[in-house]
Amino acid sequence: MSEPTAGQLLAALKAASDKADTLSGQLRDAKQEKDALEAQIMLLMEQQGTTLLAAGGLVSEMKEEEVPQVMDWDSLEKFILRSKRLDIFQRRLSPVVWRSLIEERDGTAVPGVGVFKKRKLSVRKGK
Repeated sequence: MSEPTAGQLLAALKAASDKADTLSGQLRDAKQEKDALEAQIMLLMEQQGTTLLAAGGLVSEMKEEEVPQVMDWDSLEKFILRSKRLDIFQRRLSPVVWRSLIEERDGTAVPGVGVFKKRKLSVRKGK
């Protein structure tokens, strides 16, 4: 069996990319439909004064969870630096800010940060 040609590989990648785009659109539509149905069910629960709804052998329960939302970044940053509570942040870096820091430091690495190359491949119609 012979190796696929560049043309075959690019055509297959284009087909897979198109398929992924189609499925992504379908997933987005399904999520929107799900969100709309959840909103309707929550409204029904609120109208009925309940957090539990059962029908047709199915049960749905509404729960609430407090989620933080930063209202004043300056105040939060001062608190974090004063109290040394860096654990409040998620453990990932902003690539945009990191690149900016490297540039500000004339190419000098940021202490404690390694680098890996993430490869991306795009496919488009040629001219």
